[in-house]
Amino acid sequence: MGRLCRFMLYVPVVFALASVAIVLLFKYVPLTCTPLMVVRKIQFCGDSAYQKRQVWIPLSGVSKEAVDAIILSEDAGFWHHKGVDVVELRRMYAAYKRGDKGLRGCSTISQQVAKNCFTFSTETCLRKVVEMYWTGLIELIWGKERILEVYLNVAEMGYGIYGIEAAAQKYFHCTAKELSLFDGAALAVCMPQPLLSNPVYAWDEKPLKIRYLAMQLKGKGGKL
Repeated sequence: MGRLCRFMLYVPVVFALASVAIVLLFKYVPLTCTPLMVVRKIQFCGDSAYQKRQVWIPLSGVSKEAVDAIILSEDAGFWHHKGVDVVELRRMYAAYKRGDKGLRGCSTISQQVAKNCFTFSTETCLRKVVEMYWTGLIELIWGKERILEVYLNVAEMGYGIYGIEAAAQKYFHCTAKELSLFDGAALAVCMPQPLLSNPVYAWDEKPLKIRYLAMQLKGKGGKL
């Protein structure tokens, strides 16, 4: 019984040390394989057309217009919160109390990175707790710029498309550095449903969202 108790005490300590080591490692090393990529590989293993495309680039290799469009669309408070958007959480909870069953997600970019890179995205309370733990670690160890860099390189942006450089080449036949404000807005509005949306057709399917996003950015003078 004593050995079991000691073992149970060691488990969280080992997990904490290992997780810190992993986060420290990937502060400098590109993430070319994530749990989400593994899940998709298994999910589409019977489709010979499925092929993972990812081209890792530094944050400086992405146009500022595209970066700002994605931040504004996905997590407008990214530069100001500590990983969790408390204001958005309160809004979601208030909507839930009103009986709104069609709630939109309130995950920040930091939470999305934690979920995609360190969990298997299962819809359970335990996963959310683990996600919050990883979110705190990457906020503490990586900082905002590294979190954003990882996000823009591992985010799912289409069928087998991961990262903004692969998406830019696939959809706009250019590099991520050459993406315009409207290209970035088209990518941004498709990110919530990357397997069901195509940025090439976003102007036909979601013109108002793209224009609204572009107008907001222009109104902010390029500052978030």
